[in-house]
Parts: sequence; structure tokens; C-alpha cells
Amino acid sequence: MMKMLALSTCAVAVSCTVALASPGVEIACADGDFEATIGFDIEWKTAYIETSTNGEISLPSAPDEENTYGFADGDWKLGVSPPVATLSHPEGKVQCYQTEENVRELAFYGEDLPHEWKTYAAVGEGWFMLHEEPNPDSPKIGDLGASSKITILENADHFEDGHYWFKIEFRHFRKKTTQQGYVNAAWLCRYEDDEPQLVATVRKCHERNF
Repeated sequence: MMKMLALSTCAVAVSCTVALASPGVEIACADGDFEATIGFDIEWKTAYIETSTNGEISLPSAPDEENTYGFADGDWKLGVSPPVATLSHPEGKVQCYQTEENVRELAFYGEDLPHEWKTYAAVGEGWFMLHEEPNPDSPKIGDLGASSKITILENADHFEDGHYWFKIEFRHFRKKTTQQGYVNAAWLCRYEDDEPQLVATVRKCHERNF
């Protein structure tokens, strides 16, 4: 599999230097002899593709009713709904995926400089316990019910049972105080699809319940 070469890919357009200010989203494709790595400018207006057969290609944004983002130019068409993408090229079509390293990078650092986690809104997917440290054996310091509104403060860098642990904050209405603690993301869900950090780490809620 080709490795994402951010500098050579971004050299094809000045605007891509803006994207270098953030980890961004990186997509990798492979089908037989065809391989490609894909990056995007920070406003998702241009896709930068480095291929094993056609060199470097840039695609401008284009309407795409089936995907979150669309890009096209001649025989090249790219539809992206992170973490999955489909790339059509002169020799055929290939399914692409966000790279594992990129998912991890976004999960910890977010898109913006400095590389710090921003705050995100989420809700409880079910009744869950709040812990003092990011592991289930640490002391329990509180509990929250389903649909409880919380703010995700940071990724705690502890992965367990397919989910990261997060440091969260919530408002205790009875005590009228703000409390912080740690919870496994298996007990959280999100409503937004435009934040790669959450898409990579927190499942989508089944229905809006607040």
C-alpha cells in the first residue's frame, strides 16, 4: 500500500498548504495494480489524489447526492462519506477507506491547530457510570441516564472493547454543579456527521431524544 506523501501531494496546489495546518482526513485505495492516497484542503473544496498509475491529480468539488462530499473532473469522480469513499477512474472503480493511523490521529487531536481536542456535544446512549480514571476498575464517582447531555473534553488515550474512553463534563441539575469524569464511548452517541473526530470514535444516535 502506498504511504500518504503529504508534501508531494500538496505541491500541486498552493491551497493545499492550508490543509497541512491540520491532520485532515486521509483516504487510501487499492485494487490490483491501482493504488491511491487521497487528501483534502481544509474547506473540502479540492481532493488531492496521488496514484500509482497516473501520478498526482486534483479534483474540484462537485455535486454528489449519494455522499457527504463529491469531487469530479473528466473521467475521475470521487464520492466521500468518511470513513468510506469510492473513486472512479479511467480504468474502473475502487472502494477506499480512511487510514487507521488517520482515524487515530483525528480521534486524539481533532482537525485544528494547535493539535488539541475541541469540545463536542453528545448524549448518553444508556444508563452508565462515571469513573475517576479511564478504566472500569477505577472508583465510580457518579452515574448518568440515557439522553443525558454531556460535553466531551478529551480522548483519554485508553482503548477498550472497541471504543476509546473520554473525559466528559456534565451539569448536575440537582446539585447545580458541574462534574467531570471518564466514560467508555460505548455509552455515548452523537447526532452530528460533520466532525471526523466523533465519526471515528462515537456511534451515531438512533433517534433524536432531546
